[in-house]
Amino acid sequence: MWLRLALALGCSVREAQARISSAEFTEWCAYYQIEPFSSFAEWARWAQMMALLTNVHRRPGTRPARAQDFMPKPPQTSEDHLRILKAMFPPKHG
Repeated sequence: MWLRLALALGCSVREAQARISSAEFTEWCAYYQIEPFSSFAEWARWAQMMALLTNVHRRPGTRPARAQDFMPKPPQTSEDHLRILKAMFPPKHG
């Protein structure tokens, strides 16, 4: 948690630890549980916005977009890439 807090405050961990008491740090930890401040939280906010915009403009009868549709995916292997490419470009017959 010290790393996230220092990043949010724009200082080093040592600087944050020197400036913040144990009681205040506990308050920051509690606040983080309510309102996360991290790159994941930023992704989640943008994903919600993108899902909203997509759903406003989607065609009738299509599946509504979800926020998780716009979240970063876990790293893929080269086998995953090959499987995706094969699905995108199936072989043409005749």
